[in-house]
Amino acid sequence: MSGHRQTVGDALDARLDAALASRTPLVLDAAAIPAALRHLEGGDTRAILTPHAGEFARAFPEATGSKIDRARAAAAQARSVVIYKGADTVVAAPDGRICAAWPGSPWLATAGTGDVLAGACGAMLARGGDPFDAARPCRRRSRRRAVLTKVLPVTETDLIVRIAARGDGVTADGRHVAGGVPGDHVAADGTLVAGPNRAVPVCRHFGKCGGCQLQHVSEAALADFVRERVAGALAGQQVTAGDVRPAHLSPPHSRRRAVLTAIKAGKQVAIGFNAAQSNQIVDMRECPLLAPELFALIAPIRNLLGLIAPQRRPVKVKLQRLDQGVELILEGVKAEGLDAAMALQDFAGAHALARFAIDQGDGLEILWQPEPPTVCFGDIAVEVPPFAFLQATTAGEAALLGAVHEAIGDAPTVADLFAGVGTFALSVQAGRKVYAAEGARDAIAALTGAANRARALVATEHRDLFRRPLVPAELDRFGAVILDPPRAGAEEQVKQLAAAATPVIAYVSCNPASFARDAKLLVVGGYRLDWVQPSRATPACAGATCPSNQCSTKPMKACRHSAISARLASAKMAKRHITRLTVACTMLWTIRSPT
Repeated sequence: MSGHRQTVGDALDARLDAALASRTPLVLDAAAIPAALRHLEGGDTRAILTPHAGEFARAFPEATGSKIDRARAAAAQARSVVIYKGADTVVAAPDGRICAAWPGSPWLATAGTGDVLAGACGAMLARGGDPFDAARPCRRRSRRRAVLTKVLPVTETDLIVRIAARGDGVTADGRHVAGGVPGDHVAADGTLVAGPNRAVPVCRHFGKCGGCQLQHVSEAALADFVRERVAGALAGQQVTAGDVRPAHLSPPHSRRRAVLTAIKAGKQVAIGFNAAQSNQIVDMRECPLLAPELFALIAPIRNLLGLIAPQRRPVKVKLQRLDQGVELILEGVKAEGLDAAMALQDFAGAHALARFAIDQGDGLEILWQPEPPTVCFGDIAVEVPPFAFLQATTAGEAALLGAVHEAIGDAPTVADLFAGVGTFALSVQAGRKVYAAEGARDAIAALTGAANRARALVATEHRDLFRRPLVPAELDRFGAVILDPPRAGAEEQVKQLAAAATPVIAYVSCNPASFARDAKLLVVGGYRLDWVQPSRATPACAGATCPSNQCSTKPMKACRHSAISARLASAKMAKRHITRLTVACTMLWTIRSPT
């Protein structure tokens, strides 16, 4: 055996001699690192060494101090760039340059990830240039988000002062630190020293699942983050708010709608949200976000998909709690034959679903619906279409409705623009006349039917408000306007509102950026922002809003939920009030005249 090891060592030395003699840039890993040291010390070969902790200790036993100090010493000794791998990877150059990325996954430097790293570094070296630049973490962007922010040199302990929009901690000098919480300190070796605002994550999937990013943040710090997201968006548009109120947070286990992804591989089915920055699905075994009624169906759906899911093809799983029970929609399944059809019917009956529909590629097919599924707004029940948009939580919806009522007061006539299935129109219709406009035909049809059955004074219109917004002559007929646009906002409609004399406007939005942009238009038109009331539907997510598909399984998201209530006043026109509100998944603000 010893003779065999001697033969292997001789072969390795021979290969190293040949590689070094070629003066080609090298990437060295595992046993090649200590074997190459005698060649590298005192030489001028451009090389990158990629040791994990065990390999580093064997190659550089005399290195002491912090991880950064040890990496610096190793780089100077080997006259090479050293990537000291691990969850807190450090990259050091012989001239003293150093950078670090923390905290990463504990899986780094295990299970072949080092081979991938060596290959990536080799590809970068082949392009020419500085080995340190080839080795250090780089800034990469996708359409959805910056995957890894630029890592700056670590020189001293720093305090995390805030949370960035995507959930990273930010130091006073602007450095982004993954996993940082306000009050944490970044030590000189790149480790995070926990501060008073750090909490223990409650979910076993935290850190891998893309559904939550902030379970490690205390409730108080999370409320501050939600508040600052809104305030920051307004500041970016140079809009001053008189009072940004403390944020309202919805409780855990309260989310009533979600979109998950499932995939079948062999006999195994994984169902859940995507891993952060990945298309990999995290098989959900617990979830602090979902309402109990939704989570109780995850295991049965997993078993059902074992029968009807195609191999290695993603299946969309849409869940929503309605008055009669849970609505379930499966997209991308194949239910062929009598046995599959009977299994689906049995599943729906056994779990008392309110509605069960599948899409096999030819459109949605409703398989089970004992009675028309409804959602009540006020005392009016709406027969909602499949997976109609609802606020993410009932607590968030209640807060939103309260803010809208506060904003519009006792206005006798109200216009609800982007009305959806009637969340606001039907909730505020008692004792007043309401006009509701919506561009989605199925939503406005559901609202019209509910209003007619209840004999409510609600007039409806199917109208594309992006292409044909209400003009001032139409808007001036109302005592208040409720505006609830999708994520992109309502720029064209807001321009018309800025030119109208509408006494009150309640603006509901799910995006701080479009909210701030539209608020800017109104402020330029002579309004003043009096107050803002942020609110958040899902406690553990990083963003300040929730996209229309809710709990998206895309890498990006991880779903975001925030809300704002604000009050603005006009310095130009008396009796001109505009309210914007965002709750749970939305924002609320109010504009009022000084008089």
